[in-house]
Amino acid sequence: MVETGTKLLDVDRLQFGYDRELILREIDISIDRGEVFCLLGPNGCGKTTLLDCILGIHKPGSGRILLQNKDLALMSNIDAARLMSYVPQIHEKNFSFSVLDVILMGRTAFTGFFGAPGNQDRVKAEKLLREMNFYHMKDRDYTKLSGGESQMVMIMRALVQEAALIIMDEPASHLDFRNELFLLETIISIVEKGLRSVLMSTHSPNQAFFLENRGVPVRVGMMHEGKLHKVGTPTQVLSPENIEQIYGVKAEVVTAADDSSKGQGFYSLVPIRTVGGFGSAG
Repeated sequence: MVETGTKLLDVDRLQFGYDRELILREIDISIDRGEVFCLLGPNGCGKTTLLDCILGIHKPGSGRILLQNKDLALMSNIDAARLMSYVPQIHEKNFSFSVLDVILMGRTAFTGFFGAPGNQDRVKAEKLLREMNFYHMKDRDYTKLSGGESQMVMIMRALVQEAALIIMDEPASHLDFRNELFLLETIISIVEKGLRSVLMSTHSPNQAFFLENRGVPVRVGMMHEGKLHKVGTPTQVLSPENIEQIYGVKAEVVTAADDSSKGQGFYSLVPIRTVGGFGSAG
């Protein structure tokens, strides 16, 4: 097991903008191994833009991004892909690959762009398909899958990449209730092994509470207008006051008793009503 507490990602005073308009302002984030970091905030606050900067899609105007103490700006695409994988919010399905072939694309960082996956790569992919209860779908045409099924394939493609950091942009946006929980349980499983960390954007504060309720090391960063305003554990950050300030929503945090022998309470956020009109948060 990799020791937790080891810095995997450091984002230092990051700024990004188009022309003279700043989109991200003075962003500082650090993520340890074996930790989940959840980005929350209203539409247009800069969550996806921040992820794109960390992925190397956008070049920051200032600041720096370190992966395992290496400057991302100086790393090759292959080296970066061996350290971080990505689950996009939207994925175009243009070619009729099988589910197995799409998942095997996650091994490109180790085979090279023009290389072909070997037997060991296929073994890893098929083992993952079985673990995710998706093996019966391995020969299905990827373009014929539902939105939720496609999202699970993207998640498996990122997992088979075996990168230390998995970046997820609203990974549960197309998933039904059961598969949303299954996704969170998958995140719990890979993080508890101490091998990987997850940076995810989400619109659901209760996803962060779910992870914390299960004892996972998790922190929340609440974004608004391109800045990180609050950072801490879910119970520290997801207070009714902060939810109203950032989202313009009246809410209460409720606790349900755990029926296990641990006697631990479970926290959940219950929305009550909006404050003001559309786009009035903050």
